[in-house]
Amino acid sequence: METLDRNVLGTFPQYVLADVHRDWRKALESVPQKVVVLDDDPTGVQTVHDVYVYTGWSVTELTQAFLA
Repeated sequence: METLDRNVLGTFPQYVLADVHRDWRKALESVPQKVVVLDDDPTGVQTVHDVYVYTGWSVTELTQAFLA
């Protein structure tokens, strides 16, 4: 399985992280709505910065999140 994974991954084009960031910022600027990301990995918040992290699902909490 490991060989298959390497072979499959090797078929994808290489990317430049700075280009990905630039394109992501450009895409976000063109979208007037909020972008919501659901992350099922509780350690995921340790790898991002400058974002709000909400752990509650009440109507009040979600309303506040969308108004922020």
